[in-house]
Amino acid sequence: MNLQSKFLLHTAVTILLSLLVMSVIIFQLFNMQTTASSFSNTLLQVEKLNSSLVSYQQSLENYGKNATESNRLHVLTKYHLLLEEVDLLNTIEITDDKDKERFDLFQTKISRIQEKMEVVIEERNSTVAIQLSSITNGVLNDVSLLSASIKKQYDILSKQNNQEIMYMFVLSGIVILILSSVSMYISTNKIVKPIKQLNAYSKQIAAGDFSIQELKSKSHDEIGELTQSFNTMKSSLFSLVGQLQQSADEQQILANTDELTKLFNRRYFMKLINQMEGKPFSVILFDIDSFKKINDTFGHLVGDKVIVHVATLLNNTMAGDVKCARFGGEEYIVLLPYVSEKDALFQAEQLRFMIEQSPVKVDDAFITVTCSFGVADSTGKANVLEVVHEADLALYAAKESGKNKVKSVV
Repeated sequence: MNLQSKFLLHTAVTILLSLLVMSVIIFQLFNMQTTASSFSNTLLQVEKLNSSLVSYQQSLENYGKNATESNRLHVLTKYHLLLEEVDLLNTIEITDDKDKERFDLFQTKISRIQEKMEVVIEERNSTVAIQLSSITNGVLNDVSLLSASIKKQYDILSKQNNQEIMYMFVLSGIVILILSSVSMYISTNKIVKPIKQLNAYSKQIAAGDFSIQELKSKSHDEIGELTQSFNTMKSSLFSLVGQLQQSADEQQILANTDELTKLFNRRYFMKLINQMEGKPFSVILFDIDSFKKINDTFGHLVGDKVIVHVATLLNNTMAGDVKCARFGGEEYIVLLPYVSEKDALFQAEQLRFMIEQSPVKVDDAFITVTCSFGVADSTGKANVLEVVHEADLALYAAKESGKNKVKSVV
């Protein structure tokens, strides 16, 4: 579903929810109107009953004063009309407890009226008619109180209804506003949030940070397509940068490494040793004894093999933060950070012994290889070059004293 369809869908949902809210309000208003109508009908019925009681009471008074047949028939007519109104009053619903008590008392008095009325009808007794007039007058007071109570409740209900109507219209306006705002927020958030994330990720990539995770998007609209395109671009760019970084690392390694021995070359070693300026360290400088004779006797290929053989033994012997390099030709140099001259002499002796005990096989023969070592440390030296120079002097002394030895300048 594209963005336009989603906007239309959100709008339709908002309208439907708004209509639902309005339907609830209309239903509530209908219930309020029904309740108000019920109260109005009850009040009207009580008023009609009151009117019938007045007419009945007046007809009784007339009959008591003048007991003619005409007045008696008039009493009977008003009596039957009163009973009809009483029957109709029995159909109404009274909720107030006091009004129920008044209504029950009214029913009791009506029953007394009916009993007395039987005497008036059967015996045509005008005296009883006078008594009934008095009883009816009391019933009129009860009905008046009931009418006043119902009218008061009706006025209160009307006031409450008006307040509730105002409240519901305000509430419905707020609800519809909230629904519209939420719908608008959801719709815009589906666009703004991914775009903000794309913008932030783009800035990270522009700054060289490729550690960001792949963007997640479950939508199949234009934003989803844009997110997928971004992920594809990021993957391709990350792969390309990785290849470039790998190539750069390889070039850096090649620039710092001796091609034959795979040890550090002299240029990179001097960069490393310069970083030890002002710090304690030792240097071992050594070369292969009688290397020219090996080249002249066995050839340069065997000479290269011997150089690699010694470099391998050097790498296998030294450990930790020790840095080893081919210093030139058949010459090697070792940097031992934070190692004293005494310990450096010990390690050089171990290496010398290892080389001496590891002949190089050439065809069916073995060539014994030895090396001479010069050792110096940074104690009392002005700079790192002076340490290397002293190690070189010590190496020269080892050569002069018969080779295959470890020396330091005393």
